[in-house]
Amino acid sequence: MTSASEDGRYRHYAAVSIGAVAVAVVLVSGCSGQRNDGRIAVVGRVIYDGQPVRVGRVLFATSSGHGDSAVGLDERGGFRAKLFPGDYAVVVRATDGFEHLDEKGNLVLPAKLVPVKYFDAKTSGLVLTVTAGMKPVELTLQP
Repeated sequence: MTSASEDGRYRHYAAVSIGAVAVAVVLVSGCSGQRNDGRIAVVGRVIYDGQPVRVGRVLFATSSGHGDSAVGLDERGGFRAKLFPGDYAVVVRATDGFEHLDEKGNLVLPAKLVPVKYFDAKTSGLVLTVTAGMKPVELTLQP
């Protein structure tokens, strides 16, 4: 036979266990980082002069300005983005550092690692159409 204090303890442990299971279910099902909001995973890489562009950002611009996105490049020139279906003007911005002031107070701009035309959506000439089931994308930049 159990005492009233032991019964209370068992009920407390049961309530805590049920609460822990409920939290685990919410974390696994609702907070996994997966969103089903209609965006599509886009995987690709950027190549310039036969080599991967290892630093910089790729920007995807819509004609409406809504749904624009930017992602960084990895050491293979690779990128991963989640984009809504549709057409995007693509911009690639790659420099060897950041602007800064030198010892005399003059502004020093970083060197561009890709031609300047790729820094602007109006001049890049790069267009990407995002559709379900698309294959990896290779953006090959020309001099």
